[in-house]
Formats: sequence, structure tokens, C-alpha cells
Amino acid sequence: MGHSVGLWADARLNTYAVLSAIALFLVLSRRSQPDTPEYRDVFCGIGLFGFLLVPLTYMATRWWQERHPGPVIGGGEDGGVDAVILQIWLLAFIGMVILMIGQAMVSWEVQKSEQRLAELQLRLD
Repeated sequence: MGHSVGLWADARLNTYAVLSAIALFLVLSRRSQPDTPEYRDVFCGIGLFGFLLVPLTYMATRWWQERHPGPVIGGGEDGGVDAVILQIWLLAFIGMVILMIGQAMVSWEVQKSEQRLAELQLRLD
């Protein structure tokens, strides 16, 4: 079962699944929990665990090469990315940077508007 995707005990597949679950948990539970130091410590610990899993997931392709080819990025002489794909990645990266800058600008404007509204409400009271 699963020969085209991998074994159920595949280290890279499982660490990537754990990373995805950690990211999903952190995103979905951040707003649903009260902002207390205890919850922040828990979220920090979970985030650090995910941070430590990233190199393990990356290095799994080097340590268990019978299941995976070598890494494409940083893989030495056998690695490498086609120039067209590299251009697509660069374009996508630039697009994401523009998107994040735009989102930060909108968030900043919303925060300024909320502060101004709070000041106006204080004046009315």
C-alpha cells in the first residue's frame, strides 16, 4: 500500500505531516484561546518543536536515500533547479512579499482607524 507516495513509516512524510498539523493548530487555536502567559508558553513550545522538525524533514532525504532522491536545493552537484522553475519561484516569492507588505499596510491602517475611533468615543463620553 502506498508505494507511489511512500511507506506509512516514512520519516520525511511523517515529519512533514507533523509540521503541517503544528502549523494548522497554531493558526486555528491562536484566536480561540485567551491571551495568557500560560497559553503563550504552550504555543511557543509547540512552535519551537515545529522549528526543530524543519531540519529533520529536510535532512531525511539525505539520511534515507533509499526512499527519496537527494535534495534539489542544496543537494550538491546532483541537485539543482531548472532555470524556468527558478524564475517561477522567484516570481512567486516577489508576489508573496508584495502581498505581505500590502497586508501589513492594511493592518496598520485598520489599527490606526481603531485608535482614532477609540479617541473619538472618549471625546463623546
